[in-house]
Amino acid sequence: MGKALKAKEKDAGVGGLSRMTGRLDTLASVRGEMSRMYRLAINSKLAADEMTKFIYALKEIRCCIEAETTATELADIQRRLAVLTNDMAVRRG
Repeated sequence: MGKALKAKEKDAGVGGLSRMTGRLDTLASVRGEMSRMYRLAINSKLAADEMTKFIYALKEIRCCIEAETTATELADIQRRLAVLTNDMAVRRG
């Protein structure tokens, strides 16, 4: 069993990767995690092939968030369009 790392060591990447504590439910948080992976790789604390795997997973999460957001926005646009067309039908004359 590995030794327990202090919080400061986890943040510095000593003994391995620190855990991601934030949520990956927004595009900004996914982008931030991608940046963190990149910085770890640049500072030789994460192998490039490992970074590639993590970035690929994060890209897939990003696609899911975008698809969900697009569906929600489309439903909102359709609802607003229905309201506008109903108003046009009432104003005859």
